[in-house]
Amino acid sequence: MRIAVIYNRYFKSDTYNESIDIYVRGLQKSGLDAFKVSSAELITKTNFNFEYALLLDKDISLGYILEEKGIRVFNTSDAIRICDSKILTYIKLMHSDVPMPQTTILPFKFSNMEYSDYEFENEIKNYPIIIKEEFGSLGQQINLIYNKEDFHSVIKKSNARLLVQEYIECDGSDIRVFVVGNKAVCGMKRHNEKDFRSNCAGGGNATLYPLNEKLCEIAEKASKIIGLDFCGVDIIEKDGSYYLIEVNSNPLVNNLTEVCNIEPGYEIGKHILKTL
Repeated sequence: MRIAVIYNRYFKSDTYNESIDIYVRGLQKSGLDAFKVSSAELITKTNFNFEYALLLDKDISLGYILEEKGIRVFNTSDAIRICDSKILTYIKLMHSDVPMPQTTILPFKFSNMEYSDYEFENEIKNYPIIIKEEFGSLGQQINLIYNKEDFHSVIKKSNARLLVQEYIECDGSDIRVFVVGNKAVCGMKRHNEKDFRSNCAGGGNATLYPLNEKLCEIAEKASKIIGLDFCGVDIIEKDGSYYLIEVNSNPLVNNLTEVCNIEPGYEIGKHILKTL
């Protein structure tokens, strides 16, 4: 069974390229005929020489094209679309019992316009707060805001759709839970001494973190509700309580491989073979 591992060739990062290779090697180990190909090479094609695809790009247009051709895409285009949007992720989970920080979605405005009023600010009870752009990766487009003046400054400068979340102090740490087939496989704690964002790509480090029943329940439930085949679920802990902050449909797996001593592609390959 031939599976294309689809990546974005314009994303210039050694870490990203290494992560793609890790996925490919693991899929091959599971018995799948895996090869990597860029989304740019596929978007203009009408016929494809593979039956399955691991979409490690966020080009959901390509994902939909492949699905229309009967190719099974992991993760599905719809699941990637939801995860790519922090707003859609929140909306998808808001009526579940998955714990998340208190969140306010700011009103929509066109990118070339400014807000004429700040009535939505009444929803913000305390500072500091977190402001996130709807789209963004690797901890980018996320701001820690300490007062009303800085809040106004950020939203005036941004042309993106924004959401506001309560700031839960976690000492620059979070827990990444890797989930495959709606089952938590392993966890690692990420910590950044110099930033409130824990991402390893931003200078954080990672250590093995033993999973418990509550962490597994949160991560697995989020994965199932969104409809993911695999994902990285980011959770913060405060005073014994857990809060989901993000779900990643195409996580980088370099640190995961080293810290947790697993082969992510192999785990995903086993899941794919079970679905056939």
